[in-house]
Amino acid sequence: GTGKTLAFLLPLEELIKRNAESGEAKPGVQAIILEPTRELAAQVQTQISKYSSLKSALVYGGDARSSEQSKTCLGLKRCSV
Repeated sequence: GTGKTLAFLLPLEELIKRNAESGEAKPGVQAIILEPTRELAAQVQTQISKYSSLKSALVYGGDARSSEQSKTCLGLKRCSV
């Protein structure tokens, strides 16, 4: 449910923002959230979009590699998936 997702999402967002403000953040991916199923991953993605200002991408196996890479890179200058 939403409660368990927010239990890890809100502290994660706070940490990422704090690192960005202090200059400690490095460019690129700041976190990876792994879920055991596509359905659960999609639910988590929905909650991230709804409750967070973080950029995120839902990536799972079975789609074309180029499709997954374009979603994952999120505008980064250099990205390899």
